[in-house]
Amino acid sequence: MRKHDNDLEDSNPTGYSWGRPINEVRTALNALTGTTHGELDLVYVHSREGTQRQQHLTEQAYYRCAARWADWWQGHWRDFVDDDAYSKVTLPDPIAVNSSLFELDRHTPLIVRDRYGSNVCEPWQTGGQFVFCDLDINRFGPLHPRWKAAELRTNGTMIRKWAVSEGFDLMGSKVDVNGKEIFVLEAIAGEVWRVKCGGSP
Repeated sequence: MRKHDNDLEDSNPTGYSWGRPINEVRTALNALTGTTHGELDLVYVHSREGTQRQQHLTEQAYYRCAARWADWWQGHWRDFVDDDAYSKVTLPDPIAVNSSLFELDRHTPLIVRDRYGSNVCEPWQTGGQFVFCDLDINRFGPLHPRWKAAELRTNGTMIRKWAVSEGFDLMGSKVDVNGKEIFVLEAIAGEVWRVKCGGSP
């Protein structure tokens, strides 16, 4: 059990760890295929939590990941099996966007359902696994491999545009302020407005 668990560094020499099904599935796929298609982004995303809108966005994120794996499998299945019966992955139809879930009535009282903290967004200029944050579903993601070439990594405008298209709201960045390098959290999508909490703004 310890040999095949999620504790790859064997930091717990007397026990083993698996976690949620997403961790069991993703680590098994990684070990069997030697590849990854963004499933690490979903580790902190819980599909049955949050509002209807959050659940809808979560389902879409999981579907996009499954579709990436299905596309990859179409071109690589022969590397793993000989039986043509396993050559295709049949996914359900793509999840249609329910635009009604994206309309927010600002006059409706807001409810705080959950809190989380101590999260980090690494600066996009240096890469890393936790560069972008999707506040809707608590999804974190890395800089896409297409931007990792040194000549492309300096193109912040294109990277921001890509990140917004992926549904991310925040990104880590570093800026120069009077010759001093400062690490900042940059809002790249969405709106911010003041709401009253407990009768106080």
